[in-house]
Amino acid sequence: MPRFASMGFGFLGILLCIEGATRLTKKSGCDIIPITITNFDLMNGKMDAKNFEEVKRQLAGKGYRLTKQRLAILEVLRSSDAHPDAEWVYREVKKVLPHVSLGTVYRSLEVLKDAGLIASLEVGPRRRYDANLSEHQHILCISCGRVADIHLPPSLLEELEQQAASEADFTITGHRVEFYGLCPQCLQKSKAESTE
Repeated sequence: MPRFASMGFGFLGILLCIEGATRLTKKSGCDIIPITITNFDLMNGKMDAKNFEEVKRQLAGKGYRLTKQRLAILEVLRSSDAHPDAEWVYREVKKVLPHVSLGTVYRSLEVLKDAGLIASLEVGPRRRYDANLSEHQHILCISCGRVADIHLPPSLLEELEQQAASEADFTITGHRVEFYGLCPQCLQKSKAESTE
């Protein structure tokens, strides 16, 4: 089985070390080859081959191809818990793929969302994106716009759903719970300003 490790910068911003590959350059006991779309998933060591195949399968299931842009965008989102907007994702992806356009990022985000690989959040004035698809809720700072994950007990959410269904005589099919407030930094800043 080949051993994978990122080794530096080259084609698409990264070079990949694959033990036992055709010898191009010798470095640290590994052969260095440029990344291609078939092995780009290993650029940060964050996405293993099984996960890469799952991403390809989910995209193909919706009629989409896996492109280096989509993969880079997914990697950027998976490496961040900041719930970024498209412009932030664009700036980060541009570091690896300098010729990517903002339009490509917007379209790719919608493709990844449609394929079920990311979620979009309608919190605050801008659409945000989240690669964490586990059950969780969000809290938004009304001052700086920071979004953080919170994890409420499932029993509490079930109780809220039952109460809502009972009160409105609805059959509940889902929910979205969001909280708003001041993050610790903005609260401290607000207190400092009010004492001046």
